[in-house]
Formats: sequence, structure tokens, C-alpha cells
Amino acid sequence: MNLSIEPVSEAHFAGLRVALDTVAREKRFLAFTQAPPVEQAFDFYRSIIADDGCQMVALLDGQVTGWCDVLPSHGQARSHVGILGIGLIPSARHLGIGAKLMQATIAAAWAKGMTRIELTVRVDNTNAKALYERLGFEVEGLLRRAFRVDGEYFDSYSMALLRGAAGAPVPASEILVRAAGLDDAVAAAACVNAAFELYIERMGKAPAPMLADYPALIGADKVWVAVRSGQVAGVLVQYETEDGFYVDTVAVAPACQGTGVGRALLRFAESEALRRGFEAVYLRTNARMTENQILYPKIGYVEYDRRTEGGYERIFYRKSLVPAASS
Repeated sequence: MNLSIEPVSEAHFAGLRVALDTVAREKRFLAFTQAPPVEQAFDFYRSIIADDGCQMVALLDGQVTGWCDVLPSHGQARSHVGILGIGLIPSARHLGIGAKLMQATIAAAWAKGMTRIELTVRVDNTNAKALYERLGFEVEGLLRRAFRVDGEYFDSYSMALLRGAAGAPVPASEILVRAAGLDDAVAAAACVNAAFELYIERMGKAPAPMLADYPALIGADKVWVAVRSGQVAGVLVQYETEDGFYVDTVAVAPACQGTGVGRALLRFAESEALRRGFEAVYLRTNARMTENQILYPKIGYVEYDRRTEGGYERIFYRKSLVPAASS
């Protein structure tokens, strides 16, 4: 899979309109239910380029599979505000492409001096809402009957991201990882549920961490929490098994994802494994959590098994904590 994120250019116009039409005809995500006529669409893309606007396209093996734009709002008093739109064709979803598209486009918007980005998302589009929250967007209101498709009304959320409000890396000194107490059980469960909610539609059922008994796990000394500014920002479930030191769950609150909390939890798990005399840690992820399959190899985890357990298709990874002997 060869993915590139690029500023829109004339070479992308035809593929971009096809992608727009594909997503629009699903009648679930956009205000459009079909793409505008070819020349009208191309004129719009040309105007974005002429105005040095913020629009990125995702190319997967050379094909336009998605786009994201942040277009300026109207009026001098709102010149600091951008309106975000995004779309991905079905085959490009659940691969982490949407987050990369948004991050690149948002960075371009900040570079142009915008300090607030707004968007709307249908209430029934839970995956998109979870992604937006993970990138720091917050719900500011409910827009009733904001969309009408084939005579049916749909509510939507109004969401916004303020520059500097979220998503920036947090110094390690500001993240405290500590053993969870029973008084953390509610916050820990809420954090896990928020982190894994977006996978329900993809998997067809709740991920296993959402079904866990956190008071019982805490009582068995298996849960740690990452605390930032006095709030639970992440949850780590880890314990010893007959197969070694097992990292059961790493969950990060959506607003804190991408800020270093997850890495801090994994570093803590690896340090704890070494402290207990283990030379490796192992973990598993669901086969439908494709983002993890990209992340874990990058940070030293090696796949060693795939199997189905309790109806979940799982991929197992192991990381050695002992430097390989030199030859």
C-alpha cells in the first residue's frame, strides 16, 4: 500500500470528482447527494488553488481515495475561522488515512493564520465523531434536522478545534502513570469506552476491553492509569500469564491521543516487565484495528501469531526488551 498526502493539483481533479461522487451517493456523510457537474467541480478546485487554499488529497497506489479541505469562513470578523470538510471512498476507510489527511490539512490551516476550525457531523456518524474527538475537536452544539435525505431528517453535531487547544505533544513530566484505585474505576471504564467506541461498527460488536470488569481488574492490581492535569488520560491493563508479561489493554482518551500518553503507558509496561524479571512483553490487537498493525512494528513489536478467540480475530505481537547480542 503506497499512500501519499498531497496538496490538490489539476492532475487530481478528475479522480477527486469521482471520489466526491462516490461518497456523496452514499447519502450518509456529505451535504451533497451527488457531485456537481464536471466543469463546476473543476472550477471550484481551481478557485481553491488560485486562492492558495487548504485542500489535501489522499492517493493510494496513485488513485485519489479521499480529500480534506479547510475553507475560509465569510466576513472579516470570521477571517480566523476555517470550515473543514473530508471524505474517503469506502475502500480507503479504517486504514488511518482520514487522520493523516486531517492532520496535514489542519497544519496547513494553522500555517495560514487560522485559529479556529469548525465542522458538522451527523449524529449517526459515530466513527467520524470519534475521529474528530481524537484529533481534539469538541462538540459545541446539536443542530436539529440539519440534514434531510430522501425526506428523512437527521440531526448533526457542531464541533470545533481551537489552535493550541489539543493534540500537541505533552512533556513526559506532565503525564503521571500510577496504579489505579477503586475510585478510578468509573473514569477508567469511561476512558476505555471512549477510546474503543469507533471500532464497534468496524467489528460488528464491542471490542473486548469495553466489556471488562474494571473494579475487579483494579482489585487484582492489573490496572494503571495515566493522569494528566488531574484527569485520567489513559488506561493500561497488564499482568503476568503463563506465556509471559501481557499488555492486555492500552487506551487513551480521544482528546489526548497523539500527545504521547499511549507511548508513556507502553514505556511504563516495558519497564514494569523488566522490573519483574521478564525479557519481553506481548500483546494482541484485533485484526480490524488496522492502525495498530502499522504502529506496533514501528516501535519494535514483531507479529508471531494469528488466531480467533471468543469470536475475535486477533493478531499477537511480542517485543524483546533485551538488546540482541552482537556477533
